[in-house]
Amino acid sequence: MVIETDIVIWTAGVKAHSMLGGTGIPLDERERICAMADLRVVDGDSILEGMWTAGDVARVPDLSGGGVGGYCVPNAQHAVRQGKILAKNLVAELRGEKPSDYVHKNLGAVAGLGIGYGVFQSGSLGIVGFPAWVMHRFYHGMAIPTVERKARVFTNWLLHLVWGRDFTSVRKVQTPREFFEEFATRPAPARTTKAKATSR
Repeated sequence: MVIETDIVIWTAGVKAHSMLGGTGIPLDERERICAMADLRVVDGDSILEGMWTAGDVARVPDLSGGGVGGYCVPNAQHAVRQGKILAKNLVAELRGEKPSDYVHKNLGAVAGLGIGYGVFQSGSLGIVGFPAWVMHRFYHGMAIPTVERKARVFTNWLLHLVWGRDFTSVRKVQTPREFFEEFATRPAPARTTKAKATSR
């Protein structure tokens, strides 16, 4: 079944991988690893020595005060920035220095809502339409590693702007083997035989 749509909005939320449930590591109700602001794993008030966490699986306090429930939301922006702090904190621990807290300064939110339309909000400033879409693409495009990959993605986005998107069935992407099995069970095409020319 194919449902045609102009936009898909995902509101399912994010949950850490269920694998963590059998590890004995302290988890919250969404199975995220409980952490302090410096990314050390905690069990209640006790720090678990040598255990650190970051990214989508981590429940890290949001010291900016803007996080839902007082914690950083599990998104790529936090994951990348927490990863950098985690690396610095591991080096600091090896040197016998104090680890740094993860402090996130929220500059705003930006979202693309289809080709050529987006929204941006920072404090009381709000931008909608094409300028916000460009801001969304530029922000996320700059996070892509290597110049070559950036060039490929930006070029693809420009092509989408001119000719629209190249649609793919999500079902086929999730179960690619199904397509080949379906194709293999189709009846073979009828063979045509050419009459042999006979000479007398």
